[in-house]
Amino acid sequence: MRVSTVSISVRYSKQLADASYKTVELGLEASLTSNTEDWQEGQRTLYTQLGDQIRFVFNGNGSGNGTAKVAQEPAKAELPEPPAHFCQQHRTPFVKFSKNGRSWWSHKLGNGWCREA
Repeated sequence: MRVSTVSISVRYSKQLADASYKTVELGLEASLTSNTEDWQEGQRTLYTQLGDQIRFVFNGNGSGNGTAKVAQEPAKAELPEPPAHFCQQHRTPFVKFSKNGRSWWSHKLGNGWCREA
């Protein structure tokens, strides 16, 4: 069997001064074009070269200038409380209707109505 493609993945992590970490993970795939190319040697070479490049840029060299920002979880938006009579299924408020001394809450749904239980 002839191997025609090799793949590698490299992950590099570094602890920052504030005790947080920054991590970079890259994957690479290459094609072997000659019957004389050794896939294992090609994979080792790719891994070494990509790892060296990541460490070089990651440590503040190259075009990155060491100014990469650490990913942070976005702040959770404070959502307003839904109205007291709100249809969770259709995500719309109910409207109060009254007729003949009776009252109920519902909202229009297509050609019909959805009534609060």
